Amino acid sequence: DLGRIQPWARLARENSPAARPYGVPFLIAQNPRDALVGADVTQGFVRRLCRAGGVVRSVAIDGEGHATSAKDSARATLDWIDARFAGRPARNDCKAG
Repeated sequence: DLGRIQPWARLARENSPAARPYGVPFLIAQNPRDALVGADVTQGFVRRLCRAGGVVRSVAIDGEGHATSAKDSARATLDWIDARFAGRPARNDCKAG
């Protein structure tokens, strides 16, 4: 369990974003077959961001797994960024209430 072994535990904590409002919208793309970053971990982070009042667009992507996630999410990511530059509001997948 690397979460209990130093320096890995400290490095993992330092590399993990806090679930708090940042004042900007998030796009989070996750491959459900990602063996390195589990979908349950990502969805837990999304839930915490939502509870903190964040604006989050969460998308599931197809592909081989973690190694191809950047390529597999490129179209959705570029479309999302383009919409921000065009002044369109970000879709918020957080449940109301």
